[in-house]
Amino acid sequence: MLNDGLVSRKHAILHIHEDKVVLEDLGSKNGVVLAGQKIGKPSPVNHLDTFAVGGHEMTIIEEGRREELRATARELPRIRMITEHDAEEDVEEDDDTTGNVSGFLLVSSIADKALSLNRINEAERILAKHLDIMLARAMAGASPTHVEEASLFALRLARHGDGGRWVEWVFLIFTALNKVMPSSVIEELQDVVRITKYRDVRPPERYVERLEERAASLSAPERFRYKRMKSLERVIRSRG
Repeated sequence: MLNDGLVSRKHAILHIHEDKVVLEDLGSKNGVVLAGQKIGKPSPVNHLDTFAVGGHEMTIIEEGRREELRATARELPRIRMITEHDAEEDVEEDDDTTGNVSGFLLVSSIADKALSLNRINEAERILAKHLDIMLARAMAGASPTHVEEASLFALRLARHGDGGRWVEWVFLIFTALNKVMPSSVIEELQDVVRITKYRDVRPPERYVERLEERAASLSAPERFRYKRMKSLERVIRSRG
């Protein structure tokens, strides 16, 4: 059972078959979002697929492949792994929203209101699980969507709350994706690092090292942003 006003009493179910897993919406008011779209009929799901039920986002982990994610799961204890033991349980409760949006975008709009009212703990409670799932998927080799938006929300949490945890989250997810951060994230990250006096050099160091491995293949705008990250890493290192 999920204690969430956006979840219907009989919302969704996962059917476990010998050769597949199928996700079914049980006629819920707000629907089930899979790959950014509400499902209209029973839909097969695979390893690392993520679906949203109300404000909750869940990731499918194959029973035989959980060992691959064991280290990640230890680092991110808030990740909910769906396994055979809980997959057949009905997901329950009730309320209202619409649209073909991802679970993250749905809850981020709620978190945005909480942040605007300076309810930092409430916003973190809403976002933390979704951010941790997104990071776990990236570390497992998937390519989650809305990473830029998620990073900006993580840095808003860092600015007002646990700066170290969420600054590290930003470095970790872009390291896992092996991508140069967009300018919007870099600018916010520089400001948050300055305000929070962030000083753990290991995450930025690993990130810069990862980018160095493919520096020759970066485009001109990417090289410019990469140099900004190297400068930021030096600033953090100087605080050591």
